[in-house]
Amino acid sequence: MKDWIVESHDVAKDFIYAQIEFNSSPTDDYMKKSYEIVKRRITLGGYRLSEIIKTIKHSHDNFLKNGKNELNKKKSKFLSIEK
Repeated sequence: MKDWIVESHDVAKDFIYAQIEFNSSPTDDYMKKSYEIVKRRITLGGYRLSEIIKTIKHSHDNFLKNGKNELNKKKSKFLSIEK
């Protein structure tokens, strides 16, 4: 995820802020290019979010399948020590 932050920073630094002057209005060409970059960044963010959600769901499904048994084993072991 840190790579994504650096990547976004680089896009902002190398294009967004490099292509516009302080206290000036953006040109139509700048707005068109910026719009295309923003569309790509949002799409990429959506794909990345989708992968994160899939990973979380996979972990959750594995926990439901295997983790409950492991927790019950640990709980039983702990309770038997307590007695």
